[in-house]
Amino acid sequence: MRINLLNLDDALIKLPEFRHRALILGARELWAKDFGGLIRLWSTDEELASFSNFLEPFYNFDKSLETTISFIGSGDFHHITPVVVKNLLRSFHSEITIFHFDNHPDWVNFSPGSHCGSWVNDALKLPKVARVITLGPCSDDLSFPELKGGNLSLLRSDRYSIFPFYHSPTVVLKNYGYGNSFFQKKWRIFWRTLKNKDLSQFMNNLLDSDSAKSVYISIDKDVLNVNETISNWDQGKMSLSQLKICLRKIAEKKRIFGIDVLGDFSKPVFNGNWITRFKKKFEIKMDHQKIMYDNSQIEKINSKTNLELLDFFLENCRGIESCIHPNEL
Repeated sequence: MRINLLNLDDALIKLPEFRHRALILGARELWAKDFGGLIRLWSTDEELASFSNFLEPFYNFDKSLETTISFIGSGDFHHITPVVVKNLLRSFHSEITIFHFDNHPDWVNFSPGSHCGSWVNDALKLPKVARVITLGPCSDDLSFPELKGGNLSLLRSDRYSIFPFYHSPTVVLKNYGYGNSFFQKKWRIFWRTLKNKDLSQFMNNLLDSDSAKSVYISIDKDVLNVNETISNWDQGKMSLSQLKICLRKIAEKKRIFGIDVLGDFSKPVFNGNWITRFKKKFEIKMDHQKIMYDNSQIEKINSKTNLELLDFFLENCRGIESCIHPNEL
């Protein structure tokens, strides 16, 4: 397994125990804080394309068949997930499914450019991405989502599913029919939630219904409760043990093509012109959660969870290298 540490902010730098362990295991560090200040929260298409070119040497999948895991720092950078996936897919010919764990659906319409809350739309435009499956949201993004820019039209396609950890029925203004993760009665969407389910059986059924043999896993740790991680964003209710149940089933049944982990806390720093900086600062003032923990608590909690996730994947990941067919390259 290849381990990449993308230092777009200081989130990973402030987790010395985790960083030390990753480096001992051969992790490669990419220092890109200037890019981070520019693309944090959202970015223009030109900025993201420039960053993609910068990333390319770190994701030369054609030169290695190892699974790549990337730790990326704050969830404010989730819109680079499609960039990472695109780079990894350059020499891979099979379709993949993205399993996305998050407290937010990340499905808003955002144009021009890309937003950390819009990246699912970008991922579904990639030619080799068959579908995206989002698991774990509890956030208010599912309350009146049409008024918040959510692209609910994705629900009409079998290429996108969302399974909240828990959420009350969602009031909507349009008819979205039904799918494997929801059904609609009049003006309300009723979700298939995870909270009281046998997660092992649920994941077995979900994975068996997915035709892709290879998957990419994207984890925003804000899907976890506040005892398991401290994030910039409002957090969900899933426990780390519940997340591991889901991940273990994926590892048992699929080839894990790549992984990214986000959701560590860092103090936002923005580059760019004053208008962009003002808009971003205003947005985070409205949307970021108020942090009630000191730096030592944040370091202890986030480092522990990152170490557990890293060790989990090292132990359980059935990577591409072990079972790929030559025709798929």
